[in-house]
Amino acid sequence: MHDSGRSATAKWSRILLALLAAAAACDVPAPAEPEPVVHLLPEVGLLLINRHGSGLAALDITTGRPRWSVNADSDPDPAYGHYRMNAPRCPPHASEHGWILISYSQSISVISADDGHGLWERRLWTHEACAVVTPGAGGVVVATETTAHGALEKFDSEGGRVWTCPLPDVGRVVGTLSVDPSSGDILGRTFSHAFAVSPTGELNWVREIATLGRGVL
Repeated sequence: MHDSGRSATAKWSRILLALLAAAAACDVPAPAEPEPVVHLLPEVGLLLINRHGSGLAALDITTGRPRWSVNADSDPDPAYGHYRMNAPRCPPHASEHGWILISYSQSISVISADDGHGLWERRLWTHEACAVVTPGAGGVVVATETTAHGALEKFDSEGGRVWTCPLPDVGRVVGTLSVDPSSGDILGRTFSHAFAVSPTGELNWVREIATLGRGVL
């Protein structure tokens, strides 16, 4: 290497070391903690505060008083295991029977609305759709990758599997599952199709929606 090249390299090395030393000496503030996300759950009379995966707290919506608080870092309850790794990816759902459903990327958890402790958890490879609580006796329906093209699965209020409904090859289920209050049918969609599944787990219909609005029925 020529003397000029060595000189330039040495110069830039000194500059880099000076910048690193200056950065180390700076008092860089820690990144601010994200603001908590608040969800209203009138079915159980709670305002649920999610602290981005670090824990949950609940306020009574009538009095504003704290009902309970759970710290994920210290609570040994296994149903809170995924709080340590990622925040819930969907808004929570509450059942009139006194429990709250929380969806993660690879699991669903059900916790007590009375004190926040975990009732049960199912580790599942789920689709991008958010799970939904069914009316009546209470249950949870979630889109999973249990079968080759995915499926809807229903679990009862204690975490037992009630049924599995395989879906046709119409893509990944996205968005939020919905329940028709009059029939109890579970409605869902992919990017190209919509479908309905009966309360007992039979596929009622599938309809392509990509062409709708173009004069095609």
